[in-house]
Amino acid sequence: MGKGAAPDYTGATCVPCIPGTYQATATARFCEPCPVGTTTGTQTNMQGFTSCDICLAGYFGLSPFKTCSACQAGTFSNVTIMATSCYDCIAGTYTSTRGSTACTLCSVGTYQTMQGASSCQTCALAAETVVVDPSQGCVCAPGFMLDYSGKTCVPCPLGFFQADAGGAQCLLCPPFSSTLQTQATTCSYCLAGSSIQAADLVCKPCSIGSYQPSPQQKACIACAAGSYASAQGATACTLCSPGAFAAFNGSTTCLQCPPFRYIFIIIYLFIYFYFH
Repeated sequence: MGKGAAPDYTGATCVPCIPGTYQATATARFCEPCPVGTTTGTQTNMQGFTSCDICLAGYFGLSPFKTCSACQAGTFSNVTIMATSCYDCIAGTYTSTRGSTACTLCSVGTYQTMQGASSCQTCALAAETVVVDPSQGCVCAPGFMLDYSGKTCVPCPLGFFQADAGGAQCLLCPPFSSTLQTQATTCSYCLAGSSIQAADLVCKPCSIGSYQPSPQQKACIACAAGSYASAQGATACTLCSPGAFAAFNGSTTCLQCPPFRYIFIIIYLFIYFYFH
């Protein structure tokens, strides 16, 4: 019985050691499994295997690979043949155990700016920060901005918003819109003097000749005859002054009464408002 083989179950015949096992002596009764981190070739040969001289992925060694060592935490190896060294995990990734074959991406709310790391760092204020690129660190989440120190994220105040991650400051809501709470990412609350546009949820100011006294309304109201609105975004219509009139709904201005007709206009308006 030679090296690289062992007796079969009958004890009468020697069979070669299969891949992943070996036998270095000629008198052994069994083939031995390869030591941790090592293996043999993949093709069975007639002589069997007398040593395990190939390092597995996650391990490395120096030729002739008599021993293989596990890659340290923070490093990896995905080479299965003749790996002579391990590779550092790139920034934004890590390995926490020995013998790794790949690095793990830092999870949400964590980051790592260094290579060869065995762990990721947690954002200082995880609820208020987000990781856009785990190799670059944390930035303020949408709805937050940096405070005066530049080191802490604080929520946007009422009437301000920030839709993007990493915003240095919050933005003032567009005219006729606001927010109902801090930490807003949009300005979706329509103020009085405007209406909600259902298609894109944008607050549109009431056009001239119309008004809206309440917030969060779907439409503006035309000014009644005898009143007007000359500017956009009106919350109420203005009554025509004595000697002037607006004969139609939705007027944008009042007209001066012609001479000697003032009394008839007063009577007309009195009757109109009395019966409506």
